[in-house]
Amino acid sequence: YNMANGRFPDQSKIDLFFSKTPVEHPGYLLPIPQPVFELQAGQKNIPIGFEYTVKDGEDATIWGVSGHMHILGQSWWMKIGRQGSTSNECLLNIPQWNFHWQRMYFLQQPTKINVGDTLKMQCVFDNSADNQPLLPDGTRRVAKNVYWGENTTDEMCLGLIYVTTK
Repeated sequence: YNMANGRFPDQSKIDLFFSKTPVEHPGYLLPIPQPVFELQAGQKNIPIGFEYTVKDGEDATIWGVSGHMHILGQSWWMKIGRQGSTSNECLLNIPQWNFHWQRMYFLQQPTKINVGDTLKMQCVFDNSADNQPLLPDGTRRVAKNVYWGENTTDEMCLGLIYVTTK
């Protein structure tokens, strides 16, 4: 969590707001993962993609989008492919990934996803020798094959969408 040996204080915070009336359309945070991949040691510009087509009963309104990768991430995006259309609607594009930008980005205008629409996500990774994390002695870690995992030195290709349903 804090690789700087405690030199930087935790700056996490949370704001809670309670409704005085029942919430008509509760919000849900839906993960969209691609947990099966291998990032070969020494490789650059490794695209990992995922698509999910919305099924009956899964119509929703998207209010926010978040991407999640670790330290080998280079870029991340999520788009919607509308049923019957050849174009894609960009929900979020992070062309130069930064590990510290993993937050929810709320849309200026919410957008609906309907049956037959496809959520498309792409993560691009750099597992080359020059992009390896620094070790405590100041040298770079030797590049190795990397897989999905919880540790910061593992990787993830994950999207999160904040939605309300009908």
